[in-house]
Amino acid sequence: MSRPDPKLPWWTKLAWRLYTPLPPVAGDVLMRCLRYTLPFTNLRIPVAIFRGRSRCDGQPGTVVAAGAGDGMNYLIHRFFKSEPQRETVSNVPVWNLTRTLQRWRTTVDLTIVCVDWLSTRFLFDAGSLAIPEWVGATLTVPEDLTTLVRSDRLKDDLRVVRRNGLTSDITHAESDFEVFYHTMYVPFIRNRHGEHAVIRNIDWLRRTFRHGGLQWIRRDGQPIAGQILQRRGPILKFVVLGKVSEEWAPVKSGTTDALYFFGIQHAKELGCTLIDLGSCRPSLGDGVLRHKCKWGALLVEQPYAYYDLLVHWTRFSGPVVAFLAHTSLVFRDRSGLSAVAVVDRREPAKRAEAAKIHHAMWMPGLRRLYLVATAGWQAGQESPPQTVLLNLADVEDCDPQKLQTLWHLENS
Repeated sequence: MSRPDPKLPWWTKLAWRLYTPLPPVAGDVLMRCLRYTLPFTNLRIPVAIFRGRSRCDGQPGTVVAAGAGDGMNYLIHRFFKSEPQRETVSNVPVWNLTRTLQRWRTTVDLTIVCVDWLSTRFLFDAGSLAIPEWVGATLTVPEDLTTLVRSDRLKDDLRVVRRNGLTSDITHAESDFEVFYHTMYVPFIRNRHGEHAVIRNIDWLRRTFRHGGLQWIRRDGQPIAGQILQRRGPILKFVVLGKVSEEWAPVKSGTTDALYFFGIQHAKELGCTLIDLGSCRPSLGDGVLRHKCKWGALLVEQPYAYYDLLVHWTRFSGPVVAFLAHTSLVFRDRSGLSAVAVVDRREPAKRAEAAKIHHAMWMPGLRRLYLVATAGWQAGQESPPQTVLLNLADVEDCDPQKLQTLWHLENS
């Protein structure tokens, strides 16, 4: 039997119970309709001020945050070195939020607004970076798995999988789902992300499992990891994964790479042509996203990312520079996704260094990579492909709107 969440009110539990048996098509319709109803459920937005030491340089930093949610918590956590002090301001009507925040912008380092995507388009101007709360990643199923195994970027990792004798099988037993959810998935996510962990609702996940299955990774016959899979036509989705606690020992057993390899193998057996690798944080420095990139993933829009994070700064203060130097943000850039990162140097950065940064950060699916050098770039070399190098040495008070203007001028 599943364990109900005591934090949820009875009507929410009932709604999940009614949602669970719905067919996949009905669930998709409800999810699409949800994004059009969100503006009516968030008419008043909580505003708070956060103060603390910035993560990299330790300087005092201040953030005004409007809204709430996992994406907001992620950015605040990335900005501050430790838990910041929080001061509640008020609840502001969404239609007055822009005017209210304009009074704060010049007195703080960063302003972050978390609102639904419809409100973003109709109630807010283009003066901020629009960061999707989540981004997606997809992988084309290769015709020849042998080529994948022998690729330079994966062969060492897959050698660990073979050396540890890891095997895989698919189960549809409800009892296996309960074991996976309570003993692997929930503990793994909490251990990995701590207070920022996002735990999927058990009823939603059970419904997904019933329309797909559970992939076990076994060692000596015992399951040590698993992931929920869901097939929709030619697409196989990797929904969530979990591992036993021993995975956190110093010597890793290669379970994550085993989940990917055997999952790709299963997709090929089913005749699928594409794998949906699920959601990631909107930063090229995110470890989960980098691992998917290693497998050849393509960065895509996440269709069920209902919220945008509107990030604004008035000037490139020390805390803002430090934040963007270690948290390269993926943002909506006209008709696609681009990313911006700061190269913080005391002297002009060498353009040869740009090629190394591009190689380390670039991911297929990006429209552009914008590298902002605080001390400028040395002249004499071309920019890497699909990369815009920006010199802010002589630009004062460069907010996102001015920055985007520079981007488009550089790219025109």
